[in-house]
Order: sequence, then structure tokens, then C-alpha cells
Amino acid sequence: MLTEQRFYIILKLLEERKSITVTELRELLDASESTVRRDITALDKAGKLTKVFGGAVALNHKVTAYEPTVAQKSELNKEEKKKIAKQDEVMQVFTSILRQELMEEVVELNAATGQFVKTKKPPSISEVIKAGSELMKRYPTEKQAEKMQLEIDKLKAQVGGDEGQDEKIAGFLNLIKGAVSDGLE
Repeated sequence: MLTEQRFYIILKLLEERKSITVTELRELLDASESTVRRDITALDKAGKLTKVFGGAVALNHKVTAYEPTVAQKSELNKEEKKKIAKQDEVMQVFTSILRQELMEEVVELNAATGQFVKTKKPPSISEVIKAGSELMKRYPTEKQAEKMQLEIDKLKAQVGGDEGQDEKIAGFLNLIKGAVSDGLE
């Protein structure tokens, strides 16, 4: 397919869809990804479309790539975030249930007097078992700890142990810098 034909198809597709990806164009045009990217770049330079990450959009199509900062995001949904329990709070509740220290306040109808009475009830056996299993998920078993230690030892052996790591890394970086600067000269 000739370049002009690809340009025509790309612009027609953008008229219809307003945006298109490199992958879609590659399949529709039966062209390589690099050819599609070159076509998009050429059309962008000619002022026919707007090149965006991963594709293109029509000129009359507004693209907003606004991403709020971390500080702005931290201010969003503050009240909802306060309601979310922190990990240590959850662990404390599980531990209290497991030890049967946490009592649930229950309102029951007293059959003799006909009045509602508040009573404190310890957690059920199923609640204790569930809390215990949730706590156990947080801590590795002896076998899992051994396996993790073996993985750590294996990684240390692959990089040459603990001693002199900073020097080895610095030497490696210098080697790379040298290779890059030799390649540029």
C-alpha cells in the first residue's frame, strides 16, 4: 500500500473514531508498527492529526492528559479514607477475638420481663477460628521462613555475597559508562 493511501485511511478512521491506536492501525493497514508510527509522525508534523502515546487523535478531539499530583490525590476522599482500618488495627481486633477479650454488645429481649436488655457476649468459636486463621496468614511457617532464607542466600550468591557490594556496583556502572562513551565516540 502506498504512503498516501495509508495517510488517507488513517485520516478517515480518525474522522469516524476520533482516536486510534498504533496496534489497531497496524492490523487495519497490514503494515509494520514502525511504518504506522512513521505515518503518524508525518501526519502530526503536517498538522493533520495529534500524535499521542500509543496512537493518534483527530485535531478537533480534545485530549486531556492531566494527572493530579500525589498531594492532590491525598486530599481526595479524605472522609472515606479515614473509615478504612489500618493493618495494625485489624491485627489488634483479630488478636482480641482470638484471645476472647473482645466482647460483642447484644440487645436481647428478656422473656420474663418483656424488656430489651443489653448483654456482652464473647466471640463464637467460628469467629475465633476465623481470626486465628487470618492471623496465621500474616506470619510465615518455619518451612516458609526456611524457603525464604534459601531464596535470599541464592540471590546473595548470584551477586557475590554481602561484602563489597557497593564497590562491585560502582565498578559495574563505570564499566557501562565506559562502554556507552566508547560507543558514542
